[in-house]
Amino acid sequence: MLMKVIDLNDKFSVPVGTYHARLLGNKEMPPSTKYPDSKPSFAWEFEIIEGPHAGKVSSRFTPQNVSTGNGLGKLMSELLGRGIVSNEEIDTARLINKNYLITVGRSADGLKTKCIMVAPVKLPGLAPPPAPPLPVAAPTPTPGRPEAKLPEKLFVSIDGVSAGALIDYQECYQKAGSLLWASALIFDQEKAIYVKASDYFMPF
Repeated sequence: MLMKVIDLNDKFSVPVGTYHARLLGNKEMPPSTKYPDSKPSFAWEFEIIEGPHAGKVSSRFTPQNVSTGNGLGKLMSELLGRGIVSNEEIDTARLINKNYLITVGRSADGLKTKCIMVAPVKLPGLAPPPAPPLPVAAPTPTPGRPEAKLPEKLFVSIDGVSAGALIDYQECYQKAGSLLWASALIFDQEKAIYVKASDYFMPF
C-alpha cells in the first residue's frame, strides 16, 4: 500500500481569486502574541467546493463581538446578503454549511492569503429595472458586444443581492472583471434576466 504524506499547511494555501465555497464554521482563536493589545478572535473557515483547489480552506478573522461597524458585523452583512441593525439577533448556525462565493486576497504581510469578501450563492429574486426602458445609444466598437446597440446605462446590483442602480455602460465594462465586482449582476434587457457582470461582457 502506498501512502502519500500530506502537507497540512498546503490545505490552507489558497491562491488569490474567486471561488465557490462552503462555510465550515468558526474557531475561537487566542490573542496574537505579536500584538500585546489584541483580544481573542474568530477564524471563519470556508472550504473550496469546486475546481483544482477543492478541499482547501480560506479563513477570515474577526472580533468575537459583533457591531454594525466592525469586521464581524461586515462579515455578517456579507453572509446574510443585507445590512444588519443594532440589537438584531443573528443565528450563525443557519449560515454554516451553506455555499457562498468568496474572494481570496493577500494578507497584510503579503505572505499568505485570506478570505476578503463573501456573497451568498443562492440569491433572492432581484427586481427588474423600472420602466420606461433604458435609452439606447448609437453603436460603438466596444469589445464583447461590437454589433449591438449599447445602452448608455446598465441596471446593476453590485453585490448581487442589494437593489440595483443605473450605472454608465463604460464604467460597468471597466469594472466587470475586478474583484470588487465578482458578485455583480447586470440586468440583460434582451433576455430580461440578471446575468453575472463578467458574463454580460463575454468575451471579457
